[in-house]
Amino acid sequence: MNRREFLQASAAAGLTLAAGPRAMATDPRVIPGPKASSWLSLLGQGLGDGHDYRPEVTGRIPDSLRGTLYRNGPGLFERNGYGKQHLLDGDGMIQAFDIGPEGARYRNHFVRTPKYLAEEAAGRFLEPTWTTLAPQWHNNLPGYPTESQAGITPVVHHDRLFALDEVGEPFELDPDTLEDRGQRPIVASDAPDSWKAHTKIDG
Repeated sequence: MNRREFLQASAAAGLTLAAGPRAMATDPRVIPGPKASSWLSLLGQGLGDGHDYRPEVTGRIPDSLRGTLYRNGPGLFERNGYGKQHLLDGDGMIQAFDIGPEGARYRNHFVRTPKYLAEEAAGRFLEPTWTTLAPQWHNNLPGYPTESQAGITPVVHHDRLFALDEVGEPFELDPDTLEDRGQRPIVASDAPDSWKAHTKIDG
């Protein structure tokens, strides 16, 4: 451990101890955050994955509008009755909006990161996220998330779909089925050296 890492760990430990009982809770679940009283509270309601349906369309979709729009963002905020403290803390969910001659189609899928799979198996939150502490205080070191939620940006590169996050390498998914292909870097001769979580592509 170098000097910088030691200082980061020390600061994180101090913040964790200062947070009091919430950070040191013996209950293996995260204490629920305050519920918003306005329509904003709807943004914090999770949506189960595996949806695949064709919504009813009022009006007519232009013939020139064809293709798939991918969106990514936090989509899982609660486990076993315990919720995250902030919208940024939810696990990543890829959404696909397909527009074709037959109409519109909606699909969604939670990215199966190691964090997601471990917490799914345990039935409770285990890892800290951006504003919500882990139930075991030592898991909150070094003071920021170390496990990817894959919940920020979707990137399609050479017909490959990736979910990006601030932490770790991107996660690849099948662009047609949304099935997981694992965590791997985006490698191509014309790819940037480093893809960032908030990557934008200018056509």
